[in-house]
This record gives sequence, structure tokens and C-alpha cells, in this order.
Amino acid sequence: MSSISKDLLRTIFIKYGGVPPKEAILALDEMDEIRQFATEVALLADLANVRVGNLAYAIDTGEVYLRGTSAFILLVSPQLFATEVALLAALATVRVGSFAYAVDTGAVFLRGAAAFSLVASPTADASAFLQKKTIIEAADIKLMASAPPTIVPAVAGKMNVLHGLALQLVAGSEVLTVNTGDDLIANYVAAGGLAATAAMETTGFLDQATNTFLVAKGIAVLAGTVAEVVNTPIVLDNNGVEFAGNATDDAQLIVWARYSLLTVTP
Repeated sequence: MSSISKDLLRTIFIKYGGVPPKEAILALDEMDEIRQFATEVALLADLANVRVGNLAYAIDTGEVYLRGTSAFILLVSPQLFATEVALLAALATVRVGSFAYAVDTGAVFLRGAAAFSLVASPTADASAFLQKKTIIEAADIKLMASAPPTIVPAVAGKMNVLHGLALQLVAGSEVLTVNTGDDLIANYVAAGGLAATAAMETTGFLDQATNTFLVAKGIAVLAGTVAEVVNTPIVLDNNGVEFAGNATDDAQLIVWARYSLLTVTP
């Protein structure tokens, strides 16, 4: 549900579901108070407890159902795929009338009788923003110098342009320890990695006993060869010695990356 906006749902209801505009607006307003289930299994098992006319949302699949007199009616089924390539390769496994969403490009497709129809493609316009959330567990935080995690995936034929990062430390039972010069930095993974941000100081951020927050802009000026940035992910690197501490391994680093995709000539 989080991957499909109310505007898109309104279009879906009116254009593909034949719902009158006023009724579509009312239905979307009701979604603000939508009944949520942790899984689709729980949703379907709880039919009798949902009033006729109510909307229900399965958190695990993102499917939205309308309660009829004796059963649910599937309204929206946003199947999620890690890449648009995987989405297009899995046509046969997605139900007719379902919506499929490619995490890497943000494209949304409607499953027709024989093929997908493109409903929305935020990457068609280079000015469109995409957002990727990554949760880095404590064990991986302590390996960021040797194995920096990917925060923006590579897309074939595209260049990732990083506009900014928001980072939150979810503090663990014990603090993480950092050394002087242990900074975080977002890099393109190629030829040593062009910097996509300036270095971010970790002292006073990553070594805290309470939840902390850090926001960083993309690099002010980025210049290099196209080969260094096309078909290339962006990783979050520790440019010093490995972090330590948090023996319980229950700390987390949550990273939100805001970026655009550009089609460039290799």
C-alpha cells in the first residue's frame, strides 16, 4: 500500500474498476481508517469480523479488499518485485487485474489477460525522485569498512544521482564504538568509488546510547567517467577502521536514500 499513492489508486478505481469519481474519492477517504491485517492469511481468515462495505489491507502482500456480503472482492494487488527485469520475467505468476511494482525503477504495471500495461513510471522523467529504505543490522554495521552495504541498487543502462540521505541510529543495548577518522560516506562502486556524498562524522551520531538522526546532501560536484557511474550501485562505506561495540548486536542503522535515475550514453 505504501508503494501506491492515493492519486494512483483513484485513477485505478475510476479507469480500470469503473468506480464513479465521487465514490472513488469516498472509498479512498475510508482508506485513511482502513482495517489492517499483518498477513493476507489472517485477513482472509477473518472475513466474518469485517463489516460489509469495509476495506481491508494485508500488510504482507499490500492487497486491498472490499468486504462483500459473503466474501472479499480484490481491489488492488500490488505485487512487489526487486527489479523490473524480475517483474517482467514473472508475468505468468501474477493474477489478471493485479498491480506489480518494480522496486528498482518504481514502475507500476497492471496485469492484463496476456501482458502487463504500464500504469506509472516515475523514472520516465529524469526529474522524478525515488526513495530506497535500507536497514543495516549491527553485525553488518561492524563490517561497513570491508563490506559496505548497497543503499541504491544498480540499474542497467542508468546512472544513479543521489540527492541526499537520512540516517537513523536505532540504539542497541550497548553503544557502538567508533575511532577517530571513522566517517560514513556514500560511494559509487567502481574504480575505487566516486564519492556521492561528503564524509559524515560518526562521533556523536553512531556511538550514542539513544536514537539519533543525521541528514546529508548529495555531493555538491560530481565528475568522472560515465563508466564509473552507469550500471553502478551506491554503497554506504566506513572509510576508517571497522566499528565495534554493541556486543548484543541489536543496534540498527536505517538509511533512506533519495535519488533519480538518468539514462546516459556509455
